[in-house]
This record gives sequence, C-alpha cells and structure tokens, in this order.
Amino acid sequence: MHRPLIFAFGVAASIVVLLAGCSGNDPHVPAMRGAAVRAKIEGSALKTTSKRTSVIPRLLRSRLRRGAHPGWMKFGVDPDPEDGYVYVTQYYSDTINQYRANNQNNDPPICEIPSKSRFPQGVKTDTVGTLYATEDVGVATFGPNCGAPGTTYADPENVSSDDVAIDGTTLYDSNLNGGDNPATIEVYALGDPHPSRQLSSPSVLTGIGLAVDSHHNLFWSAASQEFNDGFVLNSTRIGSDFPGGVIIDRTDNLLLVDQNSKFIYIYAPPYDAPAFSTIRLKGTTVDCAMGLLEKRLYCLDYEYGSVDIYAYPAGTYINSFTNGINAPYEPEGIAVQAPCPTLSRAKCGE
Repeated sequence: MHRPLIFAFGVAASIVVLLAGCSGNDPHVPAMRGAAVRAKIEGSALKTTSKRTSVIPRLLRSRLRRGAHPGWMKFGVDPDPEDGYVYVTQYYSDTINQYRANNQNNDPPICEIPSKSRFPQGVKTDTVGTLYATEDVGVATFGPNCGAPGTTYADPENVSSDDVAIDGTTLYDSNLNGGDNPATIEVYALGDPHPSRQLSSPSVLTGIGLAVDSHHNLFWSAASQEFNDGFVLNSTRIGSDFPGGVIIDRTDNLLLVDQNSKFIYIYAPPYDAPAFSTIRLKGTTVDCAMGLLEKRLYCLDYEYGSVDIYAYPAGTYINSFTNGINAPYEPEGIAVQAPCPTLSRAKCGE
C-alpha cells in the first residue's frame, strides 16, 4: 500500500530542499526521522516532461457518506467561544458559505459567494480578510465577508487546484494532478495573476494540503508513490491512504489530518520525531482551520456534512453546526476570517 507523505519545501531566497522519511510502527504515532539527499532548485522551476490536460480527479469517492445527524453530534453552548467567521466550500456546490464562528444555534450562512466555477476546494484568508478559494483551474479571491471578486490566479496549465497558502506577499497554489505527471505548486506574487515559478517533486502525483510556518517553510501533504531522491525537506508516512489538510499553529507545531483514521497527528519542530499528540475526530474530515485565538479547531466533517468544533490543544469535541452543509455535496474546504472590529467595518461590509 502506498502511504501518504507530508513534504516541507524550504522557500528562502535560494530555495534549498532536503529529503527525509520513515514509517513508524504504531499507526497512531507516525514517525519522522532520518535525513538524506540535498538538492537545489535552480531558476524558476523543476520542469515536468509533458503537457498536462485539465482533470479534476476525485480520489475520495469511495468513502461512506451518511449525512444524517449521528448520536454524538451536539448543537448548543460553547463555554469559551471564539469570535470571527468560518468559510465552507462544498465540491458540488456553486456557492461558498460564510458562518459566524460562534454558531451555537445552528444558524444558516450569513452570506454566500457565488463560485466563479464549480468545484471549490481548499480556502484560506489573509490578515486583511481576503478570501482565497481554489477552484477547477486556479485561485479566485474575494473581499471580506463575501465581498467583491478580486484577482484571479489562473493555473497556466489548466490543472485542478486543491489548496492554497499565503505567506506575506506570496501565494502558493497546490495543483491536484492525479495523472501520470507530478503535481505542482504554482508560486505567485500577490496581485500578479501569472506565476513566478513552480515547485514540484517527481514523487508527488497528488498534492493535497498546504501551510506555511513562521520561518517561511512551505508544507505540502500528498498521496504519493514511493518518493525519489531530492526536492523534499521532510516527509512522514502515516497508516492510511489519504492525508488531508495541514495546519501550523503559532508555535510551529504541525497538525496533519488523516482522512482514513479520523485522527489529527501533531508534530513539534523540527518534525523529526513521532507525533507528540493526537486528536480523534468524530467524522471523516478533509481539512480543519485554526481559530484566531487558537482555542478552537474547526473541522469540516465530510461524512456527516457538518463543521465540528474541538478545543485546542486538548482535542475535546464541543459542538457542531450543519445548516447549509450537505454530505452529498462533498464539503472539503474551511477557513477562518477575523471578526470585523479586527479589520474594519467598511472592509467587512457591515
């Protein structure tokens, strides 16, 4: 069985990347250890050898979607809620929903964004509240609180985008390939719709989640064949077929969602030891988003069509909301936006 990997690309000025990786014996405590080959990415890109066509592979279609509310699901009081907003994407919906993060009454979305195309997936927000939403062939942007459309970052090879990460004035777009060519990460300067360079690894046919740490290292989760030498900083193997999103907290702990085992594995820098903690998820989950104060973790439950909220770092399940989220629509992407007083009421449209 091929095991998923988590890759980290060094993205300093001279782009130096390393390869490492090993598998732990305990399926709930994956290991990362060892270091091997060093390689340098020269110029603008690692090139693929053939032209790719636009495809939107659905790797996770075999998972059971129940949809009905299970007995464990709770609606109601959160004893220590966070402020802000939560965006939710659903692959087969033509809108992106925004909710209040403190949605204790299971209220409907407070606004909706018509997606520029179908198939929205991973989403992120930046410090001024701009939403970055991956779609079938690139990344669309919108102002805070379902605001006006902005720059569209179109993939030059018309390949499906799966996740996005923002690092200061740089945007990274993970392209979910699933064919015979390596998946890629397009690198953009914010505001410029044309990529400045491309990152890839010959081992990665399907890139999934992206995140950036405080040292500007880029982490990429992927379902992959056995990896080859070069191009990869760190990797860890976990006991399932599909990793999901990857999240970095303020202390640079790395959280990796495992879609098959319904666990989040948490690694401490420098990510060369087994996960020091886990969070058991209630339902099958592709991605989670960290609350603004890092007291809450919002996980988009693919199996039951809900946002499930957990205390962080304890991992205790608190409650859920489901209004406007449908399991058959394949909910996959989730992001948190700052509350309006943190931005400005003019920008938030309030």
